[in-house]
Amino acid sequence: MEDIRVGPCLECGSQLPQPLNEDGLCYWHQRHSRTAAKKGIVRHIGLSRTIQPVSAEDLDLQNFYRRHVSRMAGRCQECDAPIMVMNYKIAKSALAHILPKKIFHSVRTHDLNLLELGGACGCHDKWDKDWSSAADMKVFTVAAERFLLFYPSIAQEERGDIPECFRKLIV
Repeated sequence: MEDIRVGPCLECGSQLPQPLNEDGLCYWHQRHSRTAAKKGIVRHIGLSRTIQPVSAEDLDLQNFYRRHVSRMAGRCQECDAPIMVMNYKIAKSALAHILPKKIFHSVRTHDLNLLELGGACGCHDKWDKDWSSAADMKVFTVAAERFLLFYPSIAQEERGDIPECFRKLIV
């Protein structure tokens, strides 16, 4: 008899212990994955249980978040408030991109384009509000150091969109 892995489902974010497959999915997500496997990679949209194909770019982003959630320190880098890393959805929402993923596609899954900023404490919202707010935060020095390291990975066509607070760091 094989061992059954029990824990929270990576897809649901539920913290209730439940039987999981080798990918960390609960029974419902396992079953759905098998059913939809013939059609390619799928995801659910809301409660309608509609199936929509997932792009390779979205899959990369999902894997990026899973990788980083598993490594989180569990403290906001700005104010040191605790972050519930045991809840996948809360932990994922505390991962803030230094440069927005919607504009900077070339570095949306770059490991350095990330800060751990809490949602409950408001630091993630403050970072995303505007660049003058972000530049006034204590964590901006960490962001600036990381930016200089991943700057060479930013696509040429995206470099014109770099905010002034980061642009002045480029020598």
